[in-house]
Amino acid sequence: MAAGGVLDQPLHVINLECLVTAVPHEIRVNVGELQIGQSLHVKDLKLPEGAKAMGDPDAIVVQVSAPAAEAPTATAPAAESAEPEVIGRQAKAEEGEEEK
Repeated sequence: MAAGGVLDQPLHVINLECLVTAVPHEIRVNVGELQIGQSLHVKDLKLPEGAKAMGDPDAIVVQVSAPAAEAPTATAPAAESAEPEVIGRQAKAEEGEEEK
């Protein structure tokens, strides 16, 4: 898989038509060669002999996407001033002081 890619598995259950004795316990998928932006669909799966996937053959089983951009760190200092602007009560308190 591409370095830094994120593997997502949107499809966890696949309906199959097969003999009761041929129901697979698992379906293995090799995702080692997938690159960012690539995906595997139901039609790409190697199913056991006699098994047929039901439903949408273009449904995505797994896909590799680029990682989400990281949020900027909160440790960066404010560009304008080091102290926050106080709004509201302080202004009312100053008005009350002027009236005295």
